Amino acid sequence: STRIEGGAYALAERIAERLPPDKLRMGFAVASCKRTDATAASPLVLTSCSGSRVLARRAVFAVPPRLLAERVIFSPSLSDRRCKAMASSRTWTLTW
Repeated sequence: STRIEGGAYALAERIAERLPPDKLRMGFAVASCKRTDATAASPLVLTSCSGSRVLARRAVFAVPPRLLAERVIFSPSLSDRRCKAMASSRTWTLTW
């Protein structure tokens, strides 16, 4: 088990601090994450649960891996190994 001082929220905050404000989208509940073509460097199309879309070079998901595996559809699909690792990760918090 890996624990982060301050929790996952603190990690997300630290990442957000280093990004230009105009490149940061908070509160965008992602339903799917698709590459625009087969290359790893191609842009991502992120579609929210409400249907709005954002084009991005990179995405940082500030949710526990297990929830990411359950709630976001990736295309191309993530490897079976990665999906299993994400699905089996424990989700807990000391601050709720």
